[in-house]
Amino acid sequence: MASEILSLFDYQPIFDIQRPERRRRRVGRVREMMEDMHVPTDTHVLSYLAGIFDGEGCVSIYGDGRKTVQDQPLYRLCVCIAIQHRPVLELFVATFGGKIYLSHTNPKYHRSPYYRLPYMCHKGARVLTYLKPFLRIKADQADLGIKFQSTRIRRKGQGFLHPLFYYEEAHAMRQLMSELNHRDSISLRRLVQGSS
Repeated sequence: MASEILSLFDYQPIFDIQRPERRRRRVGRVREMMEDMHVPTDTHVLSYLAGIFDGEGCVSIYGDGRKTVQDQPLYRLCVCIAIQHRPVLELFVATFGGKIYLSHTNPKYHRSPYYRLPYMCHKGARVLTYLKPFLRIKADQADLGIKFQSTRIRRKGQGFLHPLFYYEEAHAMRQLMSELNHRDSISLRRLVQGSS
């Protein structure tokens, strides 16, 4: 399974872009960091976390408001778990790492504060790779999230120009992710209404 995660950094675009030496060194450091990360192997823990993620997790592809020099929006993968019971998120942290945040809601809606644990970009894809074999409800979103991150070129700076289809592909995946999330919310609502 570790080889599947490292393959996310082996994406070779079909178009040729010159890569500076300093960027290759940075990608090498990311690969070393991934190799040093703890690899969860307890299937009981992973299946339990997958069940929590099916109910309380979210996979999304969103635009962070920035644009490239080609005036194209930048999209990022976000894998997030939000719940009011902090010890559950601490089990995610013990397995995958990460940082827990406390979110306060508007008191006029009588909603209690809740905790959230986000995993962004390649870290989110890594979490999805481990949970994917045990997911039932969000398996399609996990597949799409992993595919999206594998096609993103890990490079920064204003000097890199990508072909238009690079951004069109990201936008199409974002639209599909929204449709999948909307589909599951409708299915869950019908299930709750049918059981009442």
